[in-house]
Amino acid sequence: MKTFGAIAVVALLAVAGCRKGDYNQCQVAVRNFATLQFWSEAEPIIAATPEAERPAMRAKKVIELEQKLADGIDMGISQCQA
Repeated sequence: MKTFGAIAVVALLAVAGCRKGDYNQCQVAVRNFATLQFWSEAEPIIAATPEAERPAMRAKKVIELEQKLADGIDMGISQCQA
């Protein structure tokens, strides 16, 4: 799985139009990109999990996503604003 720092750098490229951007716009852009990237990697894992265990796996992934966002979104936002 890619590191969140790499996702933040890619998010910077994805939101390049954000130049010296508004904090809120950058936050939304970085959060959206990171969320889409995370779920594109998590969905195959969830699908490979036995059906009875999928709700628990999805709940675990939601917590994991929130933790990754909390740990790395500030760097992505500051890079977007730079």
